[in-house]
Amino acid sequence: TQAFQELVKEIRCLTCPNQNIAESQGGLAIALKDEIYAQIEMGEDPEAIRQSLVERYGEQILYRPAMHGGTW
Repeated sequence: TQAFQELVKEIRCLTCPNQNIAESQGGLAIALKDEIYAQIEMGEDPEAIRQSLVERYGEQILYRPAMHGGTW
């Protein structure tokens, strides 16, 4: 789906330097893609999925984290 494609391009692979999970074939990236796809298929809001990933992995999971003292 469009929401899935957009979201996986915004999520950084934590094991592959400078790749998003859409591009990565690493184990963690594949697991996250499967998880995100399942959540979107169940009707989860992409923003809620993004926020849950930030809560679990920290803002470094995002290619464009919110700007504040910790990400400046």
